Amino acid sequence: MIRINKAAAEPFVFKDVKSRYATYDDLYGEDKDALKKVLVAEQNNLCAYCMEKIRMDNSSIEHYFPRHPGTPEDADKSLSYYNLFAVCTTSKNLPDRQKFCEAKRGNIALSINPMIQAHIDTLSYSRDGKIFSNDHDFSVDINSTLNLNCSLLCRNRKDAWSDYIKKLDERKPGKWSKEYLAREIDRIESGETTIPYVGYILFFLKKRLGQCG
Repeated sequence: MIRINKAAAEPFVFKDVKSRYATYDDLYGEDKDALKKVLVAEQNNLCAYCMEKIRMDNSSIEHYFPRHPGTPEDADKSLSYYNLFAVCTTSKNLPDRQKFCEAKRGNIALSINPMIQAHIDTLSYSRDGKIFSNDHDFSVDINSTLNLNCSLLCRNRKDAWSDYIKKLDERKPGKWSKEYLAREIDRIESGETTIPYVGYILFFLKKRLGQCG
């Protein structure tokens, strides 16, 4: 999981849609696709939760505050730009224990918020591909509500790191200097490149940087 940087001003397409639809449940067709296109692009084609690669045809619109919360206070958030993310639909047809992200979450409220950097800063990763948080409630989200430590995602994170290291070594064979690693981290964090499971990759790049003399 990495931080999602929302624009300071709501994109015009969201204002336009809200002027014509009362709630998200009324939304359909090209108008729904227009919203999703903005969300996918601003997330660099990465799922808001697991960070796997997404496209228009393998993603859906996710509501951070549940779409049907059962309380009137959150009803006006169903079309709010700042409440919507793009997430993968990869696991929607898998057995329940293998589902992850939106397919696993359903309508359960979350504690961790991908828009808040302080929440992202609680995260760490292990070499076997698992994601952790030092916050108990966030850990429940990761392990239960979103199932981000399922075997498929752990394997995919490890594979993404291996592929990335190979490409890095092809560009610059041999020992990587502190300056080289710092430039690579800056390049990734600037959004110049889009890499699946980038939070996992950045964690270990920064770990290597800290180990440099």
